[in-house]
Amino acid sequence: MKKILFLFAMLAIVATTKAQECDPVCPKSITVQHVKGDISAETVKITYETAEYQGQCFLTKNLGAKNSPTSLGNYGPDVDGWYFRWHELQGYVVGDAKWADVNNRYTDAVTDATDPCTQLLGAPWAMIPFSVWESFRMQNITSSVLQTKIKVNGASGLLDPLGNVINRSQGYYLTRDIYSLSSPSYQGDCYLVFSSGSAVAPNYYGQNYGLSVRCSRSL
Repeated sequence: MKKILFLFAMLAIVATTKAQECDPVCPKSITVQHVKGDISAETVKITYETAEYQGQCFLTKNLGAKNSPTSLGNYGPDVDGWYFRWHELQGYVVGDAKWADVNNRYTDAVTDATDPCTQLLGAPWAMIPFSVWESFRMQNITSSVLQTKIKVNGASGLLDPLGNVINRSQGYYLTRDIYSLSSPSYQGDCYLVFSSGSAVAPNYYGQNYGLSVRCSRSL
């Protein structure tokens, strides 16, 4: 009888383990207690809701944002989130940036060690790769999809070295990938711009500006 009970107990453990292994990799939400310091720009507790789309699990808020945008043109401190420079972990809020305008250019890809999504949420969360943003554009993703599923902020603008937001008519997102144009000064400056309610062709900007970050993970 003891052997039978032991066997049932082991089967229960195995069943429980299998159930845990089958848990979805895209939870409905993730709550993070951010602490101002090397990465987070503020000490704040944020619950990030998620959405599944085309084999990816997306956060529906910018990294550091307290709220999801209600429309593509919605902006403000609570929906913009934090701004990040390419290849650097430190997040900034409006009025908080005072970096030097230098010409140091990173020409290698972002890694887990330099990805704010991975560092704050844990692997396999990462900045959305260029291929995913590009697939949205190539499919002519409509504004309704961007708003209802991914909740893209199309008006977050850029943070300049003095902490001012410019170009509010567009939303700028860093990607994890590297991209090189003919000019060496643009190596690695890869992001997708959202303008007028739709995704437009990718553009490239100087690394002295802070851009929005959105996180995802593959399903």
